[in-house]
Amino acid sequence: VFTEVNSTLAQKFGEGTTIAGNFQELFLDVYEPVGDDDVEMRPVLILAFGGSFISGERADMAVICEAYARMGYVAVSIDYRLYDFPLVPFPTENAMKEVVIKSLSDMKAAIRYMREDAATENRFRIDSEQVFVGGVSAGAICAAHVAVIDESDEIDPFLLGLIEAE
Repeated sequence: VFTEVNSTLAQKFGEGTTIAGNFQELFLDVYEPVGDDDVEMRPVLILAFGGSFISGERADMAVICEAYARMGYVAVSIDYRLYDFPLVPFPTENAMKEVVIKSLSDMKAAIRYMREDAATENRFRIDSEQVFVGGVSAGAICAAHVAVIDESDEIDPFLLGLIEAE
């Protein structure tokens, strides 16, 4: 629908400690359609890149975000914390569970950031009632968990401890 896209890159939305104990700032990139000045609020898609929770970056989602912005959405590509220990020896199951939990926390922080912006200055003109999450590969796993896990779920005690620690 729209031919031009405006991008606002590297907006800090959070920070945290990686599984290896390193401090990491978290940023997101926002893509908006150009020429929809009549629309006051738009749906927002918050997307995460793939890479098996060990590699990738938010710029990997730029082409997809631009495509969604051309359709009239606000599309957001986010950072999330990855596994940052050496890959040899191979990561343990529990280590990877911890990395996934950290990614969920990061996506939720991006949602809170966008909703807080919508409730204040609303620079991106989003409708905070129309927030969608998605991604590619590991990013899709992260989004699926964010979308469906809630307080009513029975969660393994090990995972519950990780969630509460975040």
